[in-house]
Amino acid sequence: MASEVTGSGDDAFLLRALELARRGTGYVSPNPRVGCVIAHRGVIIAEGWHAEYGGLHAEAIALNTLDGAYNPSNCTLYVTLEPCNHVGKQPACSAAIIRSGIPRVVVGMRDPNPHVDGGGAQALVDAGVSVIHASSGVTQQCMWLNRFWTHAVTTGRPYIILKIAQSADGFMCLPDRSRLQLTGPEAQARVHALRAEVDTVLVGMGTVRSDNPQLTVRLVEGRTPRRVIVGQRTSLPSESFIAQTMMDTPTYFIERDTSLASGFEHLLVEQSIQSILCEPGPTVAQLLLDQGLVDELHLHTSSRMLRDGIGVSLHAHEWTEHSTEQVGTDVITTFLKTQS
Repeated sequence: MASEVTGSGDDAFLLRALELARRGTGYVSPNPRVGCVIAHRGVIIAEGWHAEYGGLHAEAIALNTLDGAYNPSNCTLYVTLEPCNHVGKQPACSAAIIRSGIPRVVVGMRDPNPHVDGGGAQALVDAGVSVIHASSGVTQQCMWLNRFWTHAVTTGRPYIILKIAQSADGFMCLPDRSRLQLTGPEAQARVHALRAEVDTVLVGMGTVRSDNPQLTVRLVEGRTPRRVIVGQRTSLPSESFIAQTMMDTPTYFIERDTSLASGFEHLLVEQSIQSILCEPGPTVAQLLLDQGLVDELHLHTSSRMLRDGIGVSLHAHEWTEHSTEQVGTDVITTFLKTQS
């Protein structure tokens, strides 16, 4: 296999590796998503990506498919994440690269995992391999792709995304909290894509009672995540979709009168849950915001006016706008927690 890449220098090859890394979405957690390409005199001759947890790493797959007709001394290996230097479910990738004889490695981002944290790159340098770090723009893309994993290994708690759908006048629901669809199919598809990306999706027991949500991935391709319910298991309506499918989809419960933060940390330690998409009603949404647990906020604003209802209180200084996009008839704005 050989293919040409257009673009500026090393960045073009790393962007291709990023495309490959995304193919592991939903299937490699609690590992990071990683892609790798090997180029010979500017032409890609081997590719690989981490496809499933416990499976071969991206570098190993690319090296295994490398055609022996190419001289490794004329090759460059591009990988979105610093190669590991420790033995886990798979051998150390840095050792495999050294054995291959490839003299040049370009890395998308440094590995923040304490087990690696520069060790992989240093092992390559010590063996005489030239290690080049990506441009800041590509590094930012690599970091964004693996923000859930990076956050979990550096903070010890899952990455929390809160999705809020609101009317044009800022209400999440009507005063009686009855079931209400505010956003259009395009925005709903975006939510399903996020579900396919995270480890779990969370709602409160009130949402289970009022909406009877499925919390599955239906509008895009991808796997359905596990579920977290804020409330007592004994309060779960037996006729709800959640109750009827608990044998098929693992479901965890965090009681309202306990610390949500400690509950999330427990999910990371005991269930390896690194990311949670929260789709609750206004009560649990406000609780998450007030406790400072939200890392990323997705605000889906409809063109529809409700004129009365229930919403949440947001403090502008706590959030930095990341992106705004018109999606169908709705506007999706993504905010990141402002770094103090």
